[in-house]
Amino acid sequence: MDFKVTLSSENSIYRGAVPFLLKNHPKKIVIYITSSNKNIDDYSEALKNLTSKKIIKIENNDFDEKLKIGEKLKLIHNLDLSEEKIIFINLEMALEDYNLENSSLMIETKQNIKENKIIEKLVGMGYTNNYLVEKKGEYSKRGDIID
Repeated sequence: MDFKVTLSSENSIYRGAVPFLLKNHPKKIVIYITSSNKNIDDYSEALKNLTSKKIIKIENNDFDEKLKIGEKLKLIHNLDLSEEKIIFINLEMALEDYNLENSSLMIETKQNIKENKIIEKLVGMGYTNNYLVEKKGEYSKRGDIID
């Protein structure tokens, strides 16, 4: 028997019922994606004394890159199937790496692009200028070459 509840305005499910729906879900691992860190905090706090399932929170804060990687590694580590758990994930955190429109640059063969446009795009994507590229998120311009 599959257990599926879609939370939408049509269902008229009270926000306060969400922890109880998650607690009673028959699957061993439940992943709940929400757009709000406040929801993650409220639901995990409500579940703390209601279930023996492990509660994992993957929230989105203004982390530096190392902390963001740490949050994502925490998620991967907790996907093992050995114990029951409820994983709360902030939607923005889950989709951060998949914003293709703002985080990619398409260059086609024989296309002429002014180098200042490439640099503007890189800066807009969060890249920083460094003489020598040493890590992800850096670019370098030396003469006519952009690394």
